[in-house]
Amino acid sequence: MTPRTLIPSTLIAAVLLSAVPALADKYEEVPRGRVFVPVRLFNQRRNHMDKLVRAANPRLYVYPDHAPGAKPPILVVGLPGLGGRSENFIWTLINGLKLGGQTSRLVVAAVQDMRTGGPRRQGLVNKNAANFWGMHTENILGMRHFLRRMVHQFGKVRVFILGFSSGGVTAPRLAIRMAQWARWGGYSIAGGVALGSGSPVTAKGVTTFKVPVLFVVAPHLELRDLNGPTIYNVDQRNRRHAERVFDRLIKAGADAHLRYVFSVRRHNHWHWGLVSQCRYFPPGTRVDAGQGWYPDYWTPNPETYRAVVPFIMGKEIPWDLTRGWTPTKCKH
Repeated sequence: MTPRTLIPSTLIAAVLLSAVPALADKYEEVPRGRVFVPVRLFNQRRNHMDKLVRAANPRLYVYPDHAPGAKPPILVVGLPGLGGRSENFIWTLINGLKLGGQTSRLVVAAVQDMRTGGPRRQGLVNKNAANFWGMHTENILGMRHFLRRMVHQFGKVRVFILGFSSGGVTAPRLAIRMAQWARWGGYSIAGGVALGSGSPVTAKGVTTFKVPVLFVVAPHLELRDLNGPTIYNVDQRNRRHAERVFDRLIKAGADAHLRYVFSVRRHNHWHWGLVSQCRYFPPGTRVDAGQGWYPDYWTPNPETYRAVVPFIMGKEIPWDLTRGWTPTKCKH
């Protein structure tokens, strides 16, 4: 019997590594300064998880000044609201996050509900095609698969999951669930952000997995608000939910933050005003046939990102979000 030849483990490692492009080469393959569909990362036809992510309309963006460095990239994954499309939501994130002037480490992504695939067009909501964002198996395993492919592309990344409305309810919960698998995924979960909603997270999950949570909501309704123009949504129910969760987390010693965005009073829909200062008008008055239903869909609310950017960068979040940021001048 011919004895087996033992192959040194170092040689095996060298062969395996030679088949994988260097991290710097992978960075060169990524388009800069434009939103693209990361088809190349999810192109295995017989891979069920790849199909799941592709059906959820993923989008990815790398800022022009982004470059690999000593510090891990920061990946912000956006979860749009009930009727939101990824290609629209990601641009509000891109324009909002760059207001902080620290984009060299940022990578921005957006993906729709992986169980339903999300809406087929902006604003389309029905039981089979909307971003309900429950903690279903498809969303949990699909997000894990998505993050692992991001690691394959960018190396070890620090991940923030940011959601709006229904996406905000799930974002902190999903961040904690992803943190449970981070050790084997090559990424680290750095936080969860809920815009315009609370989230039924537990203090134990926040503390155990060291996932800080930020809630950004509309302010308290005042008498002067009722004496002004008609308001279609003052978003008080979501505010109260976020406050209850925040109080519970703080009492338990968890790392949680809550901020109010007072500029939503410029809108007739406070909930949507958290995302953009120019996006929403009375129904039926102005319709945008381009990127979204309304003009200036991609114009972010700077007050919102005055809370979000410091949270992501690990800095102190100002209590007064109105100082230092000029209100957006809307075109319409």
